[in-house]
Amino acid sequence: MEMAPVPQASAGAGRDLRFAQELTFSLSDLQYNYPDEPTESGLGPQAELERLAREGQPIVIRRGCLRP
Repeated sequence: MEMAPVPQASAGAGRDLRFAQELTFSLSDLQYNYPDEPTESGLGPQAELERLAREGQPIVIRRGCLRP
């Protein structure tokens, strides 16, 4: 089986390489910031879910707000 030929670099490859070398962004800079999620009780989202689970309440999410 023969190997496919290596494609030639495009005219914009040098520009792309220079752009990539100037980036200071790193994937390790990313982090997930959980959005504010108001609850009727005023508890945080995790505490509200725990409270509802202990009470056996059905959990419904409406418009970003946890409600029993």
